[in-house]
Amino acid sequence: MDWRTWIYDTLHSDEDILALFPGGIHSTLENDATPDLKPFAVIRMTDMTGDVGSFQDAVVWVHDTPDGYTQIDERLAAIREKLVGQVSELGAITALWQGDGPDVADDKRGTLVRSSFYRLVGGDLDGNGDD
Repeated sequence: MDWRTWIYDTLHSDEDILALFPGGIHSTLENDATPDLKPFAVIRMTDMTGDVGSFQDAVVWVHDTPDGYTQIDERLAAIREKLVGQVSELGAITALWQGDGPDVADDKRGTLVRSSFYRLVGGDLDGNGDD
């Protein structure tokens, strides 16, 4: 199970979610890159944790203009509603919301930022690389 692809595809398949992010939803973003339009989101994955492929953690960062966190919170809630629950992909079980991060500022990009943390359960459960 490729969780990064699942998150990316799940968010990109929803026109309402895409409309919330004129700057895009990115699976990677170079350190110096800043989309011209805001808000935008960035998906970050952690290394696999626990037994082979049993779960993986992900963080979704939402950046917006420095006008306050209300719109960021609304966008994080929309992403959470889209991602959390049972996952029907082969080898996957569920996506769990672990909570949101604190209010921070990204001075390099000139944005306010918050994040949501997810635990993605399932994956290469038998260790043979084909789930």
